[in-house]
Order: sequence, then structure tokens, then C-alpha cells
Amino acid sequence: MAAGAFTGAWLSGRLKVVGRSPDDGVYVNNAGRVTYFARRDFANKYPEVVKAFLAARERTREWTFDHVDEAAEIVARETRVPVEVAKFQITHAGEWEFMAGEPNADRARNAIKAFQAWYIAHGDDILSERKLSDEQVDAFIDGRFFAGGQYSIYN
Repeated sequence: MAAGAFTGAWLSGRLKVVGRSPDDGVYVNNAGRVTYFARRDFANKYPEVVKAFLAARERTREWTFDHVDEAAEIVARETRVPVEVAKFQITHAGEWEFMAGEPNADRARNAIKAFQAWYIAHGDDILSERKLSDEQVDAFIDGRFFAGGQYSIYN
């Protein structure tokens, strides 16, 4: 929500929190995370470019938290939002633009599987009809870019 259309309304006091995902809930533990997609052919042809992007994103995230006011000024200027909205987007617990990535490929795979299973068990009609197999999820997560992988920023 922090980076979405309701930030201004939230800051104005016109919205309030009526509930949060529990810290040990399926959303917190298995969804709600940063995800970047690259075409497999691109990642195979240019794995060093993907690694460089991930490293730059991580350095930017770290710098942003170390320089919140300066970062908020940049975000505000470049996205044309008020500074208080940009600062909210950086610092609010519901933010996602500056959330840390998952360094472990197996945890990422297991999170997708668990979240998909939870949604199906709770009646999601789309995933019930178009569920990814465990093999598809395993293949989808490219371990080369996670801890221990050849192009990981976490090694």
C-alpha cells in the first residue's frame, strides 16, 4: 500500500489500519516480497548484467536507508510526489520498493509453493485451475542468482 495510490489519503488521516497480516502468517512468510523477472534467454546470455542490476539495487537500498531525507528528496523529484509521500514510501512498514530480497533460492521456491497451496486451499479459482507444479516453481527460480549461485550478489 505504501507505494500505491492511497499514500496521500493515508498521510492525510483519511485512512486507518483495521488489520495487519500476522507476523507468522502466510502472507508475511511466503508472499509480500520483492520479485524481479528476467527473460530466461536474456539471463542466460547476460548473467553478469542481471548480477550487476541486483548489486546496484542492493547498494541503492542500503544507501536509501542510510540517507532517508536525501533519498526522499530524490524520489519526490523523480516521481513528482510530495516529499512526505516519498519519505513514507521509504520508511513505512508496508513499503515494498525498498524491501530486502530473498538470498536463498530454496526459501524462495518453498515460499511460492506454500503461498500457492494456501490460496488454493482457501478457494482461489485462478490458481486452482492454473497451479504451477513443484517442478515448474523449481525451474522458475534461477538459483544462479541466489546465495551459492555463480552470479549471486550474496556470496
